[in-house]
Amino acid sequence: AQPNFYYCGPAAARNALSVQGKNIDVDGMAQRMGTTEAGTNSINDITPVLNKETGKDAYQSVEIRDAKADQKQTDKLRADIVTAIDEGHAVV
Repeated sequence: AQPNFYYCGPAAARNALSVQGKNIDVDGMAQRMGTTEAGTNSINDITPVLNKETGKDAYQSVEIRDAKADQKQTDKLRADIVTAIDEGHAVV
């Protein structure tokens, strides 16, 4: 469970790591991600923590910079999600 309103990034990362049997302290993760009451700035602050905890570069940040994803971006996102799940990684 998310202990407060601004820990959504650390809580999602903790949930993703729990899929791999890891039990990570959410407060420690929040600190390493730079999470404040304003939240976590970016997925780019979360990805390095996920990779450090897994011991490999299994996670990567993918951004869709436009206000709305086009069909190519949508198809790529779907394919990436399927690949991640097939490889045993939760998506954050």
